[in-house]
Amino acid sequence: MLNNIVKNAFAAVQLPRYTPHSFRHMLVLYGDQICGTREEFKAWSQNMGHNSVIVSVSSYIPVTGDTQREIILRLGRVKDG
Repeated sequence: MLNNIVKNAFAAVQLPRYTPHSFRHMLVLYGDQICGTREEFKAWSQNMGHNSVIVSVSSYIPVTGDTQREIILRLGRVKDG
C-alpha cells in the first residue's frame, strides 16, 4: 500500500519513482551528516527501527576500498600533526 502511495505521488508530479527504501537510505545519510556524536547517530538509527547502528552503517553507508584508503591516510596525517 505504501509503495503505491509513493509511486502515485511521484508520478503525479512527474518525478522519478522512489521506493520507501530510497527514503530510508536518504534518512540514514542525512542522519550521518547532522548527528555530531555517536550517541546522536545511535538515537537516529534506533528511531528508524534499527536494533543496531551496525545495521544503519553497513546497509546504507558504503565505503569503497579507495575511500577507505583515503580516510585511513588522512587520519594518519591528522594524528601525526
